[in-house]
Amino acid sequence: MKKRMYGWKSMTAVGLLSVALTSTFFQRDAVVRATQQETKQGAVQETEQSNRQIAKQVSDTYEQIAESGHLVLYGNLKTGAIAVEDTRTGYVWKSVVDRKDYDLDKEKPLWQNYMSSMVSLTYTSLVSTREQVLSKIYSFSDASLVRADKTKNGLSLSYDFAKAGVAVDLDLTLEQDALIVRVPADKIKQKENVGIVSMELMPYFGAAGEQAEGYMMYPDGSGALTRYNMKKQRPRDVKGMKLSIYSEDKVSIDEVPVDGESGNKAMLPVFGIKNGNNAVLAAGTKGEEDAWINVNPDGYMVGLNRIGFEFNYRHLYSISMLNITVRGDGSDKSQISRADKEMIHSDREMRLFFLSGDEANYSGMANVYRSYLTDQGQLNKVIQDQDEIPLGLDIFMGIYEKRMLWDKFIPMTTFKQAEEIASSIKGAGVGQIDLMLKGWAKGGFGKHPVSNEGPDSKLGGKSGLQSLAEYMKSSGSRMFLGQNFMLAASKSWGLSSKKDVAKQGSSLPVTNLSNSLVLMNPVKAQARSNQFLQQLNKYESSSVALDGMGQFIYHDYNKGNARNRAQTLHTWQEIMQSAVSQRQWIAVEGGNQYVLPYASRLFNIPLNSSESLISDEDIPFYQMVVHGQIPYSSDPGNLSYDLQLQKLKWVEYGSMPLFELTWQPSSKLNKTTYNTLFTSFHEDWVKQAADIVLEFNRRLRPVWSQSMIMHEQVADKLVKVKYGNGAIIYINYNETAREIDGRLVEALDYLVVEAGSDA
Repeated sequence: MKKRMYGWKSMTAVGLLSVALTSTFFQRDAVVRATQQETKQGAVQETEQSNRQIAKQVSDTYEQIAESGHLVLYGNLKTGAIAVEDTRTGYVWKSVVDRKDYDLDKEKPLWQNYMSSMVSLTYTSLVSTREQVLSKIYSFSDASLVRADKTKNGLSLSYDFAKAGVAVDLDLTLEQDALIVRVPADKIKQKENVGIVSMELMPYFGAAGEQAEGYMMYPDGSGALTRYNMKKQRPRDVKGMKLSIYSEDKVSIDEVPVDGESGNKAMLPVFGIKNGNNAVLAAGTKGEEDAWINVNPDGYMVGLNRIGFEFNYRHLYSISMLNITVRGDGSDKSQISRADKEMIHSDREMRLFFLSGDEANYSGMANVYRSYLTDQGQLNKVIQDQDEIPLGLDIFMGIYEKRMLWDKFIPMTTFKQAEEIASSIKGAGVGQIDLMLKGWAKGGFGKHPVSNEGPDSKLGGKSGLQSLAEYMKSSGSRMFLGQNFMLAASKSWGLSSKKDVAKQGSSLPVTNLSNSLVLMNPVKAQARSNQFLQQLNKYESSSVALDGMGQFIYHDYNKGNARNRAQTLHTWQEIMQSAVSQRQWIAVEGGNQYVLPYASRLFNIPLNSSESLISDEDIPFYQMVVHGQIPYSSDPGNLSYDLQLQKLKWVEYGSMPLFELTWQPSSKLNKTTYNTLFTSFHEDWVKQAADIVLEFNRRLRPVWSQSMIMHEQVADKLVKVKYGNGAIIYINYNETAREIDGRLVEALDYLVVEAGSDA
């Protein structure tokens, strides 16, 4: 199901999409969950058999290198391949494909080399005058292991790809119950005019076929699984997935998330593998902003499921051979590809957490990653015990309607009317409201002036906004003003196309198709945010909602203020830190990992994956990491095709309820670029919004501040979720009542069982 995103451009026709989805909403899940039920029969015996089949004893060519906690590291000092034994189960994780486990001879020599390699490099010549040619090499066949030194608690390897003219080092260290794999940037060697473009690190670590009981987990949207035993349910020509971490690599407004078309992107730099009674979670902990997650199912090229990080060292960009702007994917012959001359000089690191027994599943993976982020101070704890579940209330204020002679401003909700809507909800007994205003500034929604000119006078001006802010404060609620610092109108007064605008590798400005919007240089975006925060001091009880900042980072070729993705990420964090220090709390659109230390509220968090053909099941992996720490919202309930199903989804995924309302009927938006807000009239939705949040506080408040520690599809359309305080929630998506664990869950309803309760 496609998801709506806000704050960038006009939205797609959600209503039409909803109709198409009604009959198929659970079709795939029904197949998957039924398969899960069959798989669980005899699971104990099958798990032990699977472990014996997949993980044989460590080969004699390996020697023990180090031991820490429950882990033993082995290494082959001739090839650099490693193996990690989990002493709790005796299972051995292997970095390359072992001939004892898989018939390599049935594959072509190129694939044999790939499957036997610790490292795969993509490189190019930097002096080519025509189309950039990318070549791929493998450590097993194309490199010499010139050094394999034992270190204090690990192994240091040096690979020399002499023919290609590049060399790289790997440092592997056991630390407690984790393995850290690091690629130091200062040890990368490249001969003149040769450049590494990307590196796949242990691409076949933990690879397994369909005979294994398990799956690959990846953070596509909320999270998704590719189950090994579902191979026959996929198309025979299925291909793999390349998940960009945080956002796509291209510098393009087209890559800014619009209308839910956010592509295959990961908010968290992690992936997981479950093989039988053992599992591993891999987390990118350095340089992850320049990386992808490659997910390849059994049947795509070879008979193994495999997943891993690919680190990017050079951006590719397109230039026109005709000195004109050519848009698209580079298929036009007048447009050729180029690689950056300079390498992205940053260390790369991944950390592998090993799990066993009852923790060897995606719930255990989420738990260990949440603990890691908490220990590192990278996960803000906003929700406290006894906090109420707030109602997310987005108010759409105003927008211009384009006309032949002059455009007309459409005031959908004034500040006074927004106060009346909030007041009517409060009057129904609702406690806390998180109010977010869209299109409140001069010109309304979508104008994006470079300098903030304050609230639109047609909506009530400064006094109207001040009165609304004071009301929200007095009622114990919060107010956020939506603001986008990354986009600007190309004809904005004071905008310098040379200094202020992000540039492509061809030195052309980054614009949208109509050239009406430009992407701002990150330094200039920060200057805009500083100016806005100063003006916001006039409205002491309000804060900022940072549109898109948790969804998108980019590199900028602007010669005056060139920035790589890591620097842009750091700039976004500085903006958030400054906002928090001045306003105490901020809302952020999107949930990329770098916003989690700062955000007080997350919005537009997906409750599903992109539903790739390789995905067998959607899971709330992201929500399991964040729940109980930072409140988050997804899609407005008034735009769902079935509010009851949307409510159940909110319950399952731990999301706060959200509605986007207007004072005027939504029909007034029909001729604007915001015409997919097809039902928003406040009189139609205020009571339903109030009823839902009151119900949530009555039934779900005990788990609101708790971590979601277990999620499981226990039967067809029947879900079980467990929280840190021992409470369990059963969600029944069936149209008939179902019994689970001796308890009856009514049709299209949920049941909350508190810890120690018999009812």
